[in-house]
Amino acid sequence: MQFDHEEKILVHGFAGDRYIAVSDVGSKEASDILFCLPGILEVKSTFLELHSLIGKDYRIVTLDYCGRGNSDYLNNYNHYKISTYIEDVLAIYEYIIHTNKSSHPILRKFNQNVWRLQGKSIHLLGNSMGGLIAAVIAIKKLPSVCSLILNDISSLIPWTGLFSLYGNLSQSTFNISNYGNFNNASDLAKTLHVDPDLLKAVMQATHLDIPYANTMNGIEFKSIFNSLTVPLCLIYSTDSKLVNSIAINNLKKYSEDVKLIGVAGSNHPVKLDENTIKELMRFINQKK
Repeated sequence: MQFDHEEKILVHGFAGDRYIAVSDVGSKEASDILFCLPGILEVKSTFLELHSLIGKDYRIVTLDYCGRGNSDYLNNYNHYKISTYIEDVLAIYEYIIHTNKSSHPILRKFNQNVWRLQGKSIHLLGNSMGGLIAAVIAIKKLPSVCSLILNDISSLIPWTGLFSLYGNLSQSTFNISNYGNFNNASDLAKTLHVDPDLLKAVMQATHLDIPYANTMNGIEFKSIFNSLTVPLCLIYSTDSKLVNSIAINNLKKYSEDVKLIGVAGSNHPVKLDENTIKELMRFINQKK
């Protein structure tokens, strides 16, 4: 199942020109825009659970990063890395801003200020790796970005969680939750709807090319989260290996009033059921 509407946006960047698939549903007049960023091997259809928000005056925008879904694959697998996906996300951010341009020739030149006057709010929602990308976008202090929602990722990734995340991809027989077992990378890539070269790329140390530090407890993204100024919400599985008590306490160092939404189970990322979506709406409405 896919979103009904899809567009292709041309991105210029270090990894070369490519077309990125974006789905944009809901009214362009909506004051709240959920900009949804998928996880490391996810495609944009993972956010179909948010469809119920469309009737509640929300606009939902999401994308397939390069190498995934209906977006272009890269010629060089070494170019698959987080900085490349950030280029994709920034291009879609510009698309969001400019799809609401005023028709008045003078106001068109001041479109971002018009957005402020109209009270438009962009809420970044990132699954796993997408949450780290969303945090990087949030510290850029772009107009109308008003909150950050992390799905099963924190400012610290415990070593046990990291090994769990990547361990399945390093085995001779792949075992990916919700998809089953696969004897080769090609079959797994086909099922996930991603570039087979991407599976090789995400195992490289160069894939994680945003600032981080190795600590006794895990990988910490101190310089990123230390610069956050927007309200923060964390959705996490109560049995999560990526967001344990140490990771939650680490996040509280950077945001004492972070809203925590714990969901029973061990799904990664957390499935956005009706109750979780209600909590998200409450967070968004309180932080306007």
